[in-house]
Amino acid sequence: MGAAPSVPENSIHEFTVKVDAKGKDVDLSIYKGKVVLIVNVASKCGFTNSNYPKMAELHVKYRDKGMISLVKALHLH
Repeated sequence: MGAAPSVPENSIHEFTVKVDAKGKDVDLSIYKGKVVLIVNVASKCGFTNSNYPKMAELHVKYRDKGMISLVKALHLH
């Protein structure tokens, strides 16, 4: 058995994503030093409706402690 190929280590702070409601790019480096929950949801997935309330609970519970929640729907065609 050989060793697994090396995977470069990247930080989320090195990425820019379209996460706001207008599709504007957001540089994730602005969240450096924060706890960030990133969730990519599939709106037609059977788990979406049950997961949204749980994510909202986490957001409410930890937002005053500095947690940022980024939730984005991915629609695959």
